[in-house]
Amino acid sequence: MTGDDATVILTVKNCSAHMVDCIRLDDQLPNDLTLGGGTNHLVLSLGKFETLQFQYRISKPRRGSYEIGPTHIRTWDNQGLRVNDFEISNREDLIVIPDVEKLQVMDLRGERFGPWPGLVPSRRLGIGTEFFEISPYVAGDDLRRINWRASARLGMLVTNEYEGEQVIDVLVVLDCSDDATGLFDYDAFEFQVSFAASLCSQLITQGNRVGLSVYGTTRTWVSPGFGKRHLLRLLDSLAFARAGGATLPIKYVTESVVSATLPSRSLVILISRMTNDEVVDTLEAIAINGYSTLCLTPSVKTDTLGLSESTAIARRILAAERNLRIIRAGKLASVVQLSAGTALKPSRKVRRSKWNSG
Repeated sequence: MTGDDATVILTVKNCSAHMVDCIRLDDQLPNDLTLGGGTNHLVLSLGKFETLQFQYRISKPRRGSYEIGPTHIRTWDNQGLRVNDFEISNREDLIVIPDVEKLQVMDLRGERFGPWPGLVPSRRLGIGTEFFEISPYVAGDDLRRINWRASARLGMLVTNEYEGEQVIDVLVVLDCSDDATGLFDYDAFEFQVSFAASLCSQLITQGNRVGLSVYGTTRTWVSPGFGKRHLLRLLDSLAFARAGGATLPIKYVTESVVSATLPSRSLVILISRMTNDEVVDTLEAIAINGYSTLCLTPSVKTDTLGLSESTAIARRILAAERNLRIIRAGKLASVVQLSAGTALKPSRKVRRSKWNSG
């Protein structure tokens, strides 16, 4: 995960019956990886059929995919008269997935529920923890659900009924296609990716069926699924996410992915920086097609201290335009602004729309 060191182990074996006096190994690394211990350059000698192993540590690689290798080898004799250079095609991929943090419990609502018990309130009677109503006692009801105080008041046995909690189908859409230059004073894109990873982990842990669509320079999608292996697939896809413009409008891509992978009346969670009008059009199209919609967006600090006058004015204009989009989006879906503080948690909610269930 992001922030963890990675250890690379290289095993070298002399498969011949002759001694190799001088050999130099250079295990090639990308420029954006930093050695944290050991060395990837080594000079040694190998006896016949001898095997040596050495390792080095990569210090806290950032999220992404890296290619380690190939290993360049140079051998020479004691007189330095004969030199051989060659490479071994031993390339390996190092995939650094986003760090997963524990989120506060989010109030998710949907209209379509699976048959399995979960943690999402279904607004129907069933197994749960939230009180729903009282009903007359029927033979066979659990005695622990009898409301003795209400029974004494009504002169008949009544039991407590609870709101059932079940699993739902969720599609997490990560929108990283817009240009947020000059608006955020922190890395909003990496914050989006980290929150998407944490959200997918929480939803999977709760037993929900979760899918993922990433829209940006790289466009990927993962069909909804359950379990820890599926969570690894989701995190692997987020490791390859790249911010930047895309060739197709997000409305077209999102609509095609949603209709192809998600049953109607399921929940769509859009994570976007809300810096262009396409996001509002996308929310409208998804909501009108009958899906429950939740929009999550990073918060913006309007502090302009230390900025030039022109830069400060530009930031205020961008922030005002973004606030107008959030207000428009609040009429279509639930909009929650995310705090970029020490913990990943919702900070403020804009009112729900009439299309969003719950």
